[in-house]
Amino acid sequence: MIKSQLTDPFYTNIQPINDFHQIYDESLYYPLPDNWYIIITDIIQSTKAVDAGKYKEVNIAGSLGIMAISNIVHSMNFPYIFGGDGMTYLIPESLYQSVCDILLDTKHTVKNIYDLDLRVGMVKMDWLRNNGYEIKVAKYQASQRYQQALLTGNGLEYAERLVKAKMSHNPYLIPDDHQVKIKADFDGFSCRWKNIPSH
Repeated sequence: MIKSQLTDPFYTNIQPINDFHQIYDESLYYPLPDNWYIIITDIIQSTKAVDAGKYKEVNIAGSLGIMAISNIVHSMNFPYIFGGDGMTYLIPESLYQSVCDILLDTKHTVKNIYDLDLRVGMVKMDWLRNNGYEIKVAKYQASQRYQQALLTGNGLEYAERLVKAKMSHNPYLIPDDHQVKIKADFDGFSCRWKNIPSH
């Protein structure tokens, strides 16, 4: 078993917001540390796949990475947002190598099982900040057992643009020839679908 590498206390030390109306209070958001990474994943041509009837597959493939990351940190207490066909994760530098491995392995799994292409890219926060972009983080106590990460700032949109930029050798994408040393573990993942008939 891999020992947890979530040693940076930045996110765990943030006091959660209990009043929903306070999520608009900018003073309750904290700048993401310079040595953290913004990870952007998404299914390439997801709209086309959904139109072809692969809605469930797109959702599952887009969310598998969260389980793989949680299984190396032994916790769900790190900032992430699900976007339907992919996710945004924020991770400390200590997790960089491991997350590169498991997300690239997740990409291969998604291709082999669902024949979908998962894009995986990373942008470091200090680069964004040095170029005039910002990301701030808070968290909301949605229930007794669940805290939802809250992200704000122009750096999120720009990081996504960098990862999705069409170029022959995008430096923000994890290269396919990256040597995977840690395989993704999806143990505990579940997706309980219940079809709702249309009226």
